[in-house]
Order: sequence, then C-alpha cells, then structure tokens
Amino acid sequence: MKAYEISIIIPVYNEEKNLIKCLEGLDLQSSKAFEAIFIDDGSTDASVSMIKTFIAQHQDLNIKLIQQKNSGAAAARRTGMAQCANDYVINLDCDDQISSNAIEAVIDQLSQHQSDIVLFELDCEVLGKEGISIQRFNMFKANSFSAYEAFLHSIDGWGVHGYGCFNKSLCERAYAEYSHYNIDGHNFLNNDEVITRMFFFYAQSIVVCQGIYTYKYNINSTTKKLNNNKHSMIKNSIILSRFVAENDPSVVFLAHRSLMSTIWGVLRYYLENKAKLENKTEWKSSIRMGMQYIAEHDLRHQFDLKRKIQYLLVRLSVIYKAIL
Repeated sequence: MKAYEISIIIPVYNEEKNLIKCLEGLDLQSSKAFEAIFIDDGSTDASVSMIKTFIAQHQDLNIKLIQQKNSGAAAARRTGMAQCANDYVINLDCDDQISSNAIEAVIDQLSQHQSDIVLFELDCEVLGKEGISIQRFNMFKANSFSAYEAFLHSIDGWGVHGYGCFNKSLCERAYAEYSHYNIDGHNFLNNDEVITRMFFFYAQSIVVCQGIYTYKYNINSTTKKLNNNKHSMIKNSIILSRFVAENDPSVVFLAHRSLMSTIWGVLRYYLENKAKLENKTEWKSSIRMGMQYIAEHDLRHQFDLKRKIQYLLVRLSVIYKAIL
C-alpha cells in the first residue's frame, strides 16, 4: 500500500494573533505524515519570529518558512505549491483550524480510494455580538457524489465547499488554467473560489473524510473593515463564465446567473459604502464591465426571475447615474 504524506500550505500576513492556535493545531495532529509550509507574505508584525521560534522548539515536525514580498494569499499559495514535496496539498488559512484527526482522516481515505480530492466536514464558527455559534455546512447531497456533481453544485452558489486535500497535479492544472484567463496575474478578490471550481471540474474522483475544517468568521471585525477591492469579484465572475462557456456550455447559464448576482452584490456594497470608498472609478468601471459582458453576450434570457429583477435594478442605477 502506498504511504501517503500531505503538504499543508499556510499563507501568513500579520497573523501574530492567530499563529499560536494554528501552530498548536499542527502539533496536535494524530498523524505526523505531513509537512507544513508557512508562506510569509511580507508581514510587519511578529509572525516570522513566532514561526521561527516554534520550528526551533518542534524539530520533530516538518515545518518550513518561506518569505516573500507582499503579493496576496493566492500568490503565496502558488509559492507554497512550487515548494511542497508531496503529491497532495491542503490549503489552510492561518485564522482557521483543522481537527486533530484531519491528516489521519485524509490519509485513510486516500489509502482506500486514491481520490483526487478529499473534502473535510466543514464547521462555520461565527463570532457575533451574542458570542460564538458553530454551524455544520450541509452538502447538497448527504452521501457520496461525483466530482462533476460538485462542480455543478458550486457554480451558482455553494452546494459543496472547497475545504479539503487536493492532488497537487490537479492544483497545478487549475492554477495554469486560471492564469490563462487572468494573463496579467491580477489579485482579484475570491480568485481561490474560481480555482476551486476548476479543481472540481478537472478531478476524476472525490470523497469526504471525517476530519473537520473550522472556518472562523468574525462578524464584528468584518462589518467594520472596508474592502476597497470587493468590486474585482465581478472580474472573477466573468472568468468563471468564460471557463464554463468554453468547457461545459450546457450549464453556462448557471455561471451567467452567478455573474448577475455578483454584480448586484457589488452594487449594493458600493451604494452602502460610497462615501468611504477611495477608488470609486474602479468600482464604476467593474460594474459597467459586468453589465457590458451581459449585453454583448445577450445573457438576460438565461436569467431566472430573481436575476432579471437584479439586472433591471442595476441597469436603472447605471442609466440614472446612481453609481456616479
């Protein structure tokens, strides 16, 4: 039987508040058949020194630290991908956690099924005004499902999440495909979500293990933090539409509906935060780009009622200069 080992890629940017739990989570793994690669993305706090200290104190663990200038989480993950030694990869955000049995559970499934993708169970830990609540993510299908089904159920909304362990060659193919559509290598917001859908499309098989990935969401900090780059989600949504149109045109209507919802969400965010945004011109350009893409490809007839209403409202906002 093949002995599987896993590479865990962890981008780091000013994460000193989250690093202790992240590092402890690695030490608590029931299986040590992994390497952890921390990619420091130009941190200015104590993150690097904390990682170096942990490495010195835990030489029984295979942990590496790579430093680069600030380039964004996606670029950091690609750096980690190029440096990892194993055939399977887990992307872990520094402020999230994996259960102590996560690596063992992944290897158990790989040993049984040799799948391209092993997904974790996903817990969403939400910190709000009333404290912490934890909710289990419900897949679109409780039992086993194919990678193509995962792709279909991730285009217009997320019926399946993308937290898990992936075949490295699959990742490299998806990253290369994404670069084909994003030639200049722009760090568009949520580009990892487009790439995850490419993972599903190119995969031959997928299973779910008993390990748990805990995604942490702080409502209090998120609502206070202004995201000046949120408009670039439209550009990623266009990339998804182009990818599906070229590779699986029979379901491209799902990507087009997702594009319309993205434009609608971006417009609402713009109107709510207009007074505080520093780059209004970029926002207006992205919204118009999305609407122009819809017009040029005559996509309106593919919309359901909800998306048709969204289209009309955005169109009226543009005509009557509500976004100016």
